[in-house]
Amino acid sequence: MSKDEQGIKLVKGPPTGMKQCPVCGEYRGSVYARDLDWGGSAFPPNEPYRIITASCLCDGIPCPRCKKNKIHRPISNSYDPRRNCVEHWPWFSGMRPCRECREKEKLEKH
Repeated sequence: MSKDEQGIKLVKGPPTGMKQCPVCGEYRGSVYARDLDWGGSAFPPNEPYRIITASCLCDGIPCPRCKKNKIHRPISNSYDPRRNCVEHWPWFSGMRPCRECREKEKLEKH
């Protein structure tokens, strides 16, 4: 397997069960725990067939600032194809603004 500019191992493609959304480009679906990369540690002990679901940005909620863009739904998972892992969005992620609002805020501070 090759690595990207940041040294992150690239996988050959998403595991069976993950499909790329034609609208937002993120992945959604369900996958067995054994088919994901767990950062060097083993998948959940005694749970290789645990099903883990991921949703895309289309399933998200409106940004708390602009109400125009979407952010990931709190208490959900999203799939990262570069690392072949699932990331969890905790409950408090619903307070974080969208990327566009964060970038705008960053420019206003400078």
